[in-house]
Amino acid sequence: MKTGKRLFVVAATLAFAMLLLAGCSNVNNPSSGDSSNQMVGADESVKFSIDINDVPWTAEPGINDGKRRVMFSVTNNSQYVITSIRLDMKLKDGVEQADVESVYADILDNDWITIDDVLSDPVVGVLSTVDPGVTLSYPCTVHTFYLTSAEQLDLFTPDMLTIQYIDGDKLYTQYYDYSSRSYSLDSKVVEAEQWPKDERAQLLPEPEGVFVTDITTSESRLSFDACGATAEDFKAYVEKCKEAGITVDAYEGDDLYYADTQDGKYRLDVSYSEYSGSLNAYFDAQ
Repeated sequence: MKTGKRLFVVAATLAFAMLLLAGCSNVNNPSSGDSSNQMVGADESVKFSIDINDVPWTAEPGINDGKRRVMFSVTNNSQYVITSIRLDMKLKDGVEQADVESVYADILDNDWITIDDVLSDPVVGVLSTVDPGVTLSYPCTVHTFYLTSAEQLDLFTPDMLTIQYIDGDKLYTQYYDYSSRSYSLDSKVVEAEQWPKDERAQLLPEPEGVFVTDITTSESRLSFDACGATAEDFKAYVEKCKEAGITVDAYEGDDLYYADTQDGKYRLDVSYSEYSGSLNAYFDAQ
């Protein structure tokens, strides 16, 4: 497992104490205060490496690609890379269906969403691959539709914060529950995959600076999935593939690269998703 560009990552946690300032047009995580660092059902050897004050977040109106959106923003002041952070919100106590129908009228005009969808699939903010020292933002959604106003946001309050992080060669998922003000660690821990040693694997460069979660090999295909990737990681990996001679009949875009090996025996398809921070590759025999 390489620690390269980003220390490979994240041991960590989060803790965000709760309070949605009533009547305000933004939501943020307050300082930890005397919030208890209680961890439920977790291995006692696991330590919290990301303090609440190291990962301040806000949800507030802003502009995204020239359009009004409610933006979920996170600043990573820790030394670790966060591969994914997700804020789930819920309706405030006392909010009636009529309140939601009024404030969400512009969204409910669409045929693909109903009031039941808004009530059952509440507001979410998601970000992927937040490097140390970096602030990232992405629009909040309700049932895949973007929030557009402070009034829509003000009906909701923080419910659960989920952080996926890497500690050494393991990928952990940790939760912070705003109701109980407590942490819990998912029982599923993903270990980094080791790069194969066979002849075919030596033809395909091993990715660096990302966390490889799944490697699949068969007679006709070698593939891998990785998280914690950025656009720069994608470009760097494409360059490594070019240097390895995988350049015949090539196509290169902002998030896609495909080409054949010089002898025409294999075809490579590499893709990158900014939304999920994932890097995927398929190396197929022809």
